[in-house]
Amino acid sequence: MFVKNGIPQCSKYRFGNQAEALSFTSDFELLIPLTTMTSKNRFKYIFIAIVIVLAGLALADSLGYFNSKSYTAVSHGSHSHYVPHDRDPNVPINDFPQKKPAPGEKITPTGQIVPVEQ
Repeated sequence: MFVKNGIPQCSKYRFGNQAEALSFTSDFELLIPLTTMTSKNRFKYIFIAIVIVLAGLALADSLGYFNSKSYTAVSHGSHSHYVPHDRDPNVPINDFPQKKPAPGEKITPTGQIVPVEQ
């Protein structure tokens, strides 16, 4: 920066006239035109934000964030096995039940359906 006639000047506008020197505010407005945004651009940014939020919710749901059950159904050919979240990795999927536990029951990490301890 340098000073010309008591006014700070940006060095990249040193050889132009004083009218060419842009103030900080107008530089900022060139990057983000807040006051001149058309309704079409505003709609585009709102649409993109909604798509990002919906994609985030879909990702959270697929990772089981909203799942309140203590087990998950694992597709195994033409049927499903119900496997607890804390399953023993040494137990094969075939050893887990093919029916959901009834209310008051749970699936153990080894694949047995037992009553819930109170």
